[in-house]
Parts: sequence; structure tokens; C-alpha cells
Amino acid sequence: VAGGGAEHAGRCVAALDALGTTAAEPADAARWTARRCALTPLDEPAHRLLIERLAAAGDRAGALVAGRDLAERLR
Repeated sequence: VAGGGAEHAGRCVAALDALGTTAAEPADAARWTARRCALTPLDEPAHRLLIERLAAAGDRAGALVAGRDLAERLR
């Protein structure tokens, strides 16, 4: 079925967004958001959210790495 892969990817992204938003712990939110970002490597808003969630989880180094990786990917 044409477009089936894109539809599936869209459902996965939506599910991961929901899991990240409803996660009880900041570290869990960051993990779900990282998985979401892996599916959409050029989605700048999603990666910015990942950086925020990593920082909220106390992973400053991870936030800095995620920011650097995003900047390199967008060049």
C-alpha cells in the first residue's frame, strides 16, 4: 500500500510524543523524546525539546551533545 510506511512512521512519532509528554520523570521524558528524534533527525523543534528535557533531567552534558549534534546535522 503506497504511503503505508509514512503513515506508520507518523503514528510512531505521535505515540512517542505522547509518551514523552506524559512521562512522570524528566529522564523518562528525555528517553522517549530521544527515540522520537531518532525517527525525525531533521526536526529542529523536536530536538530542541530533547535538549530541554535532557537539561530538566539533570543531564547537562547530554543536552550539550544533543545541541551540537543538531547543529551539525542542520549544516
